[in-house]
Amino acid sequence: MKRIYSLLVIGTLSVILSAVPLTTKASDVLEVTYNNSSTINNSQYTGTLDDGTVLGFYRSGNCTSFCGAITSATALVVPEKILYSGTEYKVNYFGHIDFDEAPNVTSLTLPSTLTDISSYVPSSVSELHLLGTTPPRIYSSGYISSSTTVYVSQSAYGTYQNYWSTSIDLRFEGWEPQSYTVTVNTAGKLANQLLSVVEQWTDVGELTIIGHLNSEDMKIFSRMTQLRKLDLSQTDITIIEGCASLSKLKTVLLPSTVKIVGSNAFRECVRLNDINLNNIEEIGDYAFYRCISLTNPSLMSVISVGDYSFAMSTNYSNFYDWYEYEMGGVQRLDLPKAISIGKGAFSGCIYLYSVSVPSAQTIGDIAFANCYNNQ
Repeated sequence: MKRIYSLLVIGTLSVILSAVPLTTKASDVLEVTYNNSSTINNSQYTGTLDDGTVLGFYRSGNCTSFCGAITSATALVVPEKILYSGTEYKVNYFGHIDFDEAPNVTSLTLPSTLTDISSYVPSSVSELHLLGTTPPRIYSSGYISSSTTVYVSQSAYGTYQNYWSTSIDLRFEGWEPQSYTVTVNTAGKLANQLLSVVEQWTDVGELTIIGHLNSEDMKIFSRMTQLRKLDLSQTDITIIEGCASLSKLKTVLLPSTVKIVGSNAFRECVRLNDINLNNIEEIGDYAFYRCISLTNPSLMSVISVGDYSFAMSTNYSNFYDWYEYEMGGVQRLDLPKAISIGKGAFSGCIYLYSVSVPSAQTIGDIAFANCYNNQ
């Protein structure tokens, strides 16, 4: 998606002040015709934008649903209303989506009239812009994948945060994560060092730490709710902990000195998918519980796996409709050195299809319960 950057130039110094998304403004009202032969699945009506893009809609009662497009464009803006036979209808549903003929769309803008998202947002859409100040109802948080970032107005951001699942990557328009590097010469001083360069914890999008940390320092991580990347590779820690419920965290870099992942360390870090565990020997209870984006963790050196450490690490929201969801979560496990597997360690990992634990001496109750694809 194109962005406009405002620049303040002082001598030879250029400072980026803001990054504001730019989208082509579609007509608020799109005239449509009845079309029962459209190749957009589920559509009854189609309309054509100025650039040749064809949009499909379905209407029943008070529901008018946007249901797909035919376009070569990368950015698509859905109108607020359609006009059919002299009558206007608000576009208030997003459902039965067919983007098979819109493979290049990476930015999708939905109108302020939207009240319901009742279908998957295509995983190819990396930016979803919602113009409404009232959050639309989402039938399942799984309808918005971990690869999609949702942008809303700054004034509505707090409302969306309170209403929507924390598993959805939500930002306000114009916000970009800021990167910070801090050096901590004395363990226990991380908070002081960080607050000397940031105004508030939520300013931090990426953080690199150099030096020494202790368990008190790592308690600070959970305050940085917008943290996307944590680089600890230049520290001397031997245990990692304190990152539970960081729903935006995707990447963690650890030093080779880390041998232990503490209990609850990354519990419910639902977007975590990039972490090197090659040197880890011990994983604590609930350490990666519900880390639904962690597909095939490398556990080659692990000796001990704690209770429920990877439980429910599968990308679905409702047990009874798991089969409708895009495959995600833990799928394959190779633990050649593991001696102890804790109770419920991998329970609920429904996509887990391959397990190798040749050295295991103890395997706890329900360690692999509800792992339907296990061989």
